[in-house]
Formats: sequence, structure tokens, C-alpha cells
Amino acid sequence: MEPLTILILTTLGSAFGAYLAGYMKKKGEHLATHEDIDKLTDQVAAVTKTTKEIEAQIASGLWDRQKRWELKREVLFEATKRLAAVDDALNTYSSALRLELNKQVQKDSSAWLEEKLGILAKWSKASTAFDETKLFVGVVCGKETRDAVDALWEVVTRIGKGISKDVTVYENARPEIYKKLLTVREAIRKELGIDALDQQTPTRSA
Repeated sequence: MEPLTILILTTLGSAFGAYLAGYMKKKGEHLATHEDIDKLTDQVAAVTKTTKEIEAQIASGLWDRQKRWELKREVLFEATKRLAAVDDALNTYSSALRLELNKQVQKDSSAWLEEKLGILAKWSKASTAFDETKLFVGVVCGKETRDAVDALWEVVTRIGKGISKDVTVYENARPEIYKKLLTVREAIRKELGIDALDQQTPTRSA
């Protein structure tokens, strides 16, 4: 073979080899780019899915917290009413027994017996309702509120059991009752965040 022919073939071979190498490299880069895009697409899809799941969890958590707050608020509002009711029932019960003791009523008259029965029913209803409230408070409220309600309940039940034997029990225990009532009401205000809201509310200048 002629030297010139050999040189031409060698040159063409080298050029073709270089072209082929460049082509394969470029092809590889394109493949890598497509693979990277596919990977990136998959990653974006995964992140989007995760984000939506997190958003759903957050939304659900906020909903749950809102529902718990509404339940707590209802329990505490009801507790406030029942605190007043149980104290009123005790006061009425004590007053009725005092009337009997002072012979201001005819103990055996049908009218008085019927009225006294209504007073006892009022006390029983208020006591039962307060006991129910105590259970609800124990479920949805913090320790401070639970302890305050439990302490008041102990005083109320003690008076309720002893008042028929000693009509002075309620009168003697009134300072203790009011102290326990105040403690419960302060705990309820704190539980509802009322004091914090009051502190945040700007005062108007006169």
C-alpha cells in the first residue's frame, strides 16, 4: 500500500475515532441529562407529595386543637354555672333546715313536706351535675383547674353529708366555700386565657 494512502487512512481513522468518541461522550451527556431530569422530576413529585401530606397533617392538627379548645370552653362555661348552682342549692337546703330548727314552719304539714322535698331534689340535682362537671374537668383541663375543682367538691360533699345533722355546718363553712370558689374561678380564667387577654387589651385614656 502506498505511504500516502496509509497516511490518509490513518488520518481518517483518527478523525473518525475522535468523532466517534465525541459523539459517544455527547450521547452519554444527553442520557445523563435525561436521567437527571427524570430524577429531579421524581424528587419534585416526592417533595410535593410530602408537602401536601404535611399540610394535611397540620390542617388536621389545627382542627383537632380547635375542637379540643371548644370542648374545654364548653366544659368550663358549664362548670361556672354549676358552681353557682351547687352553692345556691346548699344555701337553700341550709335555710330550710334552719326554718325547721327555729320552728318557723310546720314540719309535718303536707305543704312544707312538699316544699322540702323540692329543696332536697334541687340539692341532689345540683350535686349530681357538679359531680359530672368534675369528671369532665378531669378529662379536658390542666392540673391546677382539676385540683381546684376537686378541693371544692370535697368541701361541698362534706357539707352536704353533715348539714342534716348540724344546720350550722353551711354557715360555718361559707368562708371556706367562697375561698374554694374563688380559687376555681381564677383557675378557669387562667385555663381560658382570659387574664392574658385582659393584659394584652390596651387601656383607653380618659
